[in-house]
Amino acid sequence: MFRIGAVGFAFISIYYLSGSGSPDYLTGKWNVETLIRGSDTVKNDAWLYDNNAWTNAYFEYAVLL
Repeated sequence: MFRIGAVGFAFISIYYLSGSGSPDYLTGKWNVETLIRGSDTVKNDAWLYDNNAWTNAYFEYAVLL
């Protein structure tokens, strides 16, 4: 009976952790169309020579236990 309970608990907890709650709306890959630093708009090709000019932003949803 203990084994069946342990396996059942494992499946229920995995189902709950993977299926519960919807991820934030920012989760995923986003394209940066306009980058503004201070009051200056960064050019579209700035990523070729400037490491701080982003063309993509990645956001990940993490579950902390």
